[in-house]
Amino acid sequence: MPIAQKFAVRLVLDTNTAISGLLWYGTPGRLVDAAYSGSIKLCTSGILLAELRGVLARDKFSRQLETRGLNSVEVFNGYAALTTIVVPAIIHPIIIQILPTMPYLPARLGRKLGSLSQGIVICSISRSTREFGL
Repeated sequence: MPIAQKFAVRLVLDTNTAISGLLWYGTPGRLVDAAYSGSIKLCTSGILLAELRGVLARDKFSRQLETRGLNSVEVFNGYAALTTIVVPAIIHPIIIQILPTMPYLPARLGRKLGSLSQGIVICSISRSTREFGL
């Protein structure tokens, strides 16, 4: 098995990039072409496929589809066949509300969690500060 296929790069294209790659030329088009050739592996989710199906059916893409001699169903089915459907991992954000009575919290979180970049807005409570040993 060729190394490129054995260790293929896996990519997830957002809907805009997928549409650009399917309907126009350029970098997104080269990504789709690379997937067709087996150089890379495209992964997607059911949610992204559903969004792509809806967006491809919009009137604003009909002229480009017509120019390429395609229809939205053919393009969608081709893309769906090209991709591997994956289930996105559930990521539970650790978001803590900074209360006026706790002005020291960002500094303490920064020390405890490694680094807390200035300018990050933390806006709701999802975990107790005790879980961080604060």
